[in-house]
Amino acid sequence: MLQLAINHEQFEWLHQISELIVRIVEIMGADKPPAVDDDAQDIIREVRGLLTPVEDGEGFARKYDEALQRDPSAVLAHRELRPLLAPVDERSLLA
Repeated sequence: MLQLAINHEQFEWLHQISELIVRIVEIMGADKPPAVDDDAQDIIREVRGLLTPVEDGEGFARKYDEALQRDPSAVLAHRELRPLLAPVDERSLLA
């Protein structure tokens, strides 16, 4: 099953999020202070980009857009998450 999830083209859209999770785990397990600011900002930027729905896009962006179109609870979760991922200088504007 793992090989199927890793290698089958039907699951290819999951690779981006899987790679992001691996990066987070690596950062959290590194022999350095927990998630230094640069690492945290890099992860936030990557998540922000990943969670940008694109109707005519490819991979995760398109699947994410489809989920938002199909499931109102996904829209609500997306709405709650976006301010948390906003650049620090924009957060005060969103509050």
